[in-house]
Amino acid sequence: MSKKTMEKKLQNGLKAGAELYGAIGRAMAAYERRLREGRGTASLPDRWEWKETRSAAVDLIKAMAEAGSIHINGVPATARQLRTSFERRFHLELKDFDNLLYASDTRKIDETLYFTKLVNALKGRKEQLGK
Repeated sequence: MSKKTMEKKLQNGLKAGAELYGAIGRAMAAYERRLREGRGTASLPDRWEWKETRSAAVDLIKAMAEAGSIHINGVPATARQLRTSFERRFHLELKDFDNLLYASDTRKIDETLYFTKLVNALKGRKEQLGK
């Protein structure tokens, strides 16, 4: 191998190394920015999980829509908007939303099963606090 060829390969290697070093530096700077901004680590975002039934999710979504609890750009959110957001946030498919809602609406025993669970949880907390 000639001296000129070796020098060219060395220059190419140095150039590639410099590019890699620059990419690592940029990644480290972005990571440090995220830490300074209080956004934790630069790893994957938190993954939220819905641990209740899909029926409970439908009940909650419909109740929030009916009560006007959540607004988007100053306008009460629709059940469809809340459903879409809920599905994205919790990685949950509610394609049978209408069927689940109908089942909830026609439920005979404990019509508000999920809400009863929530109320009981709050009552239990108040009892623990002695109130």
